[in-house]
Amino acid sequence: MVTGRERHTGGRSTSGQSLGIRLSAFLILLGAVGCRTRPQVTDRNGDGHIQLLCVGDSNTDNQGLADQPKWCELLAQRHPEWKVVDGAARFAVAAGDCLLCGRTMLRSGLTSASPDVVLIALGTNDIVSFRKPPEATVDALLALRDQATAANADVYVATIPPAYATYKDGSSPEPQIEATNALLAQRLPANRLMDFHSSLAKEDFAADGIHINRSGQEKLAAAADQALTSR
Repeated sequence: MVTGRERHTGGRSTSGQSLGIRLSAFLILLGAVGCRTRPQVTDRNGDGHIQLLCVGDSNTDNQGLADQPKWCELLAQRHPEWKVVDGAARFAVAAGDCLLCGRTMLRSGLTSASPDVVLIALGTNDIVSFRKPPEATVDALLALRDQATAANADVYVATIPPAYATYKDGSSPEPQIEATNALLAQRLPANRLMDFHSSLAKEDFAADGIHINRSGQEKLAAAADQALTSR
C-alpha cells in the first residue's frame, strides 16, 4: 500500500528519481553554457602570454584618444588577462601595398608583437573612399587572413560596419557594404567572423555617419568578444 506523498519503486522514491533527473538536466545545461562561453583564445606561440593584435582603421585606432576608447581597448578591459595591441591607423585600407595598407601594417604588427590572435577590421575606406568592388575588398581581407595565419596566428575578420554617409553623387555605400559582407560570409567560416554590422544603428555614429561613437564601440567590443569566446 502506498502511503504519504511518495511512491516507492524498488526501494527508490519517484520524487527522488525526479529530483535526480532535474539535477542531471541542470548540470548538462550548465555544462553547455560553460562550453559556449569558454574562451577559444590560446597561447599559440608558447610564450606564456595571450596577445591579440588589432589591425584596423580610424574606427579601431585609439592613439591620442584616451577619452574615447575604441573597441580594441574596450575588449582589453573585458579581458585583463589578455594583452591587446593596437595596430591600427587612420585612413587605413585593406587592399594595396602602401604605408597605410593592411599588408604593411600587419607585417609590422606581426614582427613587433608576435600575436597569438589577429583581429582584422578593415574595408570601410576601401568602399567609402575608393569605391572598391566587394570582390576586391574581400580578396584583400582574405589575403591579410592568410598573411597572419602563415605567422601562426589565429585570425578573425570583422564585417564592414554600416555607413550613414553618401558618395558625391548622392548614392549610399551601404549596398556595396552589404554585398561585401555577404561575400565575406560565404568565404569565411562563421566562427571566424566578427559581426561589426548588424547591431549598429545611426545613433552609434558621429555626425559624419562613418566614425563610430562610444555606444557603437561598446557594441563592436561585444561582437569581438562573442566571436572570440563562443563555440
